[in-house]
Amino acid sequence: MKKEDLRILKTKAQIYRTLNDLLKENTFDEIKVSDICKKSLINRSTFYDHYQDKNDLLNKYIEDKKEEIKELLKDKKNYNEIIKELLTYIDDNKELIIKLKNTRIKDIIIESILVNTNNNIENIFYSSAIVNTIFYYLLNEKTFNKTEIQNILKKLLNKK
Repeated sequence: MKKEDLRILKTKAQIYRTLNDLLKENTFDEIKVSDICKKSLINRSTFYDHYQDKNDLLNKYIEDKKEEIKELLKDKKNYNEIIKELLTYIDDNKELIIKLKNTRIKDIIIESILVNTNNNIENIFYSSAIVNTIFYYLLNEKTFNKTEIQNILKKLLNKK
């Protein structure tokens, strides 16, 4: 595989940071390629050298997030460790996750959990329960706190 030029890596990183910043202020639909270019301090042609359009950028951004989550959960076989890491990750990225409103994020997390556990029906069930409970917490933070959710999930997993 050909290694990417450092300038290209820096440009893509800057575009990702800009997308992340813009998503804190706007929905994805409200963001224009011109907004990304202006805030990234790049030309439109540079943007289009790397991405077909803003949807292509989002898809590649989500793929990178997928790798980030897989790396975060790598070697975590214990559900309690997985839950702790996921709650921290989701807390750190909450604005982005809410703005994306993308079930692909849930699927990515479930897939990442299953990579670290046996890919059987029981683990699929528990992984889905963990992720949906965490996302419920994310959207209803005033109702539950992180520790309560962690304790609820521990109880659920201890019954298996």
